[in-house]
Amino acid sequence: MLKCLYIFSIIFIVFLVLPFQAEATYCTSNDDCNDNNGCTLDTCEGQTACDSDADCDGRACSDPSPNDGFPEGFCTGFCENNAGPMDGKQDSCSDGNVCSGGQCIVNDCSNTPANDGQPCQDANVNPQSGVCQAGECFVDELICPSDQTYCADIDQCITPVCNSDVDCGTDGVCQNAGQCDATCVCGIEGQECDDGDPNTTDDVWSSTGGSPACSCSGTPPGEQELTCTISASPNPVTANTNTLITLTESALTGHNKHKILYGDGADSGLYDAHNSSQTHAYASNGNYTTTGQLVNYTCGFYFFGCLWYNETVEATCTNSVTVAPSLFVSLSANPSGGDAPLSTILSADVSGSATGTINYTFWWNCSSDTTSVATAISSCGDPDGTSGNSNGIKFDGVNDDPKTVSHTYAAVGTYTAKVIAERDVAAPAEERVSIPVTEASEGSDWVNSPSWKTPIHPYPQVDFNCSQDFNTCNPPSIFKTNKQINFADLTIFYDDKGKGQRDWLWNFGDGTSSIIQNPTKTYTAENIYNVTETVTDKDGYTCSLTRPLNVQRPIPIWKEVIPLFSP
Repeated sequence: MLKCLYIFSIIFIVFLVLPFQAEATYCTSNDDCNDNNGCTLDTCEGQTACDSDADCDGRACSDPSPNDGFPEGFCTGFCENNAGPMDGKQDSCSDGNVCSGGQCIVNDCSNTPANDGQPCQDANVNPQSGVCQAGECFVDELICPSDQTYCADIDQCITPVCNSDVDCGTDGVCQNAGQCDATCVCGIEGQECDDGDPNTTDDVWSSTGGSPACSCSGTPPGEQELTCTISASPNPVTANTNTLITLTESALTGHNKHKILYGDGADSGLYDAHNSSQTHAYASNGNYTTTGQLVNYTCGFYFFGCLWYNETVEATCTNSVTVAPSLFVSLSANPSGGDAPLSTILSADVSGSATGTINYTFWWNCSSDTTSVATAISSCGDPDGTSGNSNGIKFDGVNDDPKTVSHTYAAVGTYTAKVIAERDVAAPAEERVSIPVTEASEGSDWVNSPSWKTPIHPYPQVDFNCSQDFNTCNPPSIFKTNKQINFADLTIFYDDKGKGQRDWLWNFGDGTSSIIQNPTKTYTAENIYNVTETVTDKDGYTCSLTRPLNVQRPIPIWKEVIPLFSP
């Protein structure tokens, strides 16, 4: 009887144990230990020393050198929990999802998953509140996806407006790329543009903060400040010579008429055209203030014409015009070049409407094109009027016209002689001439030069004449102002076989010129003008000829008339 009871007890124990062992799970580390109870913290226990898997009763052995006779490893253990199952303690709860409430209750473990970016708190991982991200609860900076940026100020991952300039269109740049406040801004902010609307002003590029990042816009008519500018060209100008006075407005609305006051008592009268110019000639020298007016003109009563009207000046602008006599100067050297030492005579001849005594300042070598004596002195030295000065010579308050001086160039070189003439209130005039000084060869006047070529034919023989009524410039005659003079080229050429083209250049002595063969010219002021014709033939050979023209105002013709009735 006792033997049967013992056998029965063994069978009963096996019956109870075998199902429990069948549910046990083997593990190699805590990381892969899961006893299928979400409310326990799992550990891998029951490890024993082993030399191979055969020593572990079906479990794995961690011996790095198995079957060598030395038990250097451990058998993996059963997966067990290190706290009582379902004991109701939060600190022993692991529900497998850190982004959840993580509360462990009797017979159950709460599992409330949280989405990425949502708040989370799991006492098993971190007692603080955090943000769920990729299955983990982060308290500090989040790990953001590649297309987003972490912003610490709001502790969130955001998608910025732009990541690079490519996201901001043609004219935009990505400001603060890679940061929370990355925004597209205008790469040409504030630069002028044209928005295509003729009624807007001050059109500039400005940032839109999007893509494209720029837009061009101007100030609407209702918001514009009406202003104007006025300018004259040429300025200074000589008396009785037209100058072009331009009136420009900031907007085409807010007025319908324009007027220019020239400052000498005359004005343009009202005119319609926007941003246009008027011509005016001042009769006397002086400084004049021109005034531009933008006017609103309304007719109060119209009967075969406006019987009464109202003019309201909406905006004004001013500028000054200087009217001064003209002054020109020509300079020649005789001889114009030669062997060293070269003694030459410089001759300065003035022209123009300016009157009074003349100041001449000569430099022996000065390439500056300035008309200011002070500026030329700073560049080329001071010709103080002392004879023998190495820089030049100066004459003040003389009546000589032309004025001649002599100078000897001792050394070989190319020199630029210069003169500045000053007279009355006219703008100073200057002229320069190049003087080549060569080395003399023994027994011959020829100069050895690798660039020398024997001319293939004679140079052009320049000649010209001019006419006005019955007056000509060869022989010299007196010509009239404000009347056309016809110039005729009489040059004899020897370039019949040349392959180039012939060129003409006329300098009329008043600062004007022409490049046609037979030009015309009208002088408005009295003077003696030196007219120079320069001709270049087909082979590039150039020669010049200068003739003086005496231009005077015509003398009025008086005629006696017999009255029809006697008293």
